[in-house]
Amino acid sequence: MDEAMLQAYGRLTAHEFLLEVLYANRLAHMTQADADRTISELRNRMRRSYSAPDADQSMAENFGLQIVQDAKQLMDRFLKKVEARTSEIREQISRMS
Repeated sequence: MDEAMLQAYGRLTAHEFLLEVLYANRLAHMTQADADRTISELRNRMRRSYSAPDADQSMAENFGLQIVQDAKQLMDRFLKKVEARTSEIREQISRMS
């Protein structure tokens, strides 16, 4: 892998980590019910965001379907990490109280 690709992966990883921490901190300061609704809404929006009613279905089947499935899996893994980090932050907050 060349240096440019390594740099790109490193930057993407750093950005994902920062997003995870930001989302987790925000969710940790919500009620559990509100945080659960927010996570659920993010998952639902991700599922709907790639399904345009006027999309050429043959193109989606040939080229886009795998990308959409990969994006959904990535989002789900990301949100699971956010939920785990949110729990950690909630525990830290409760110990400080």
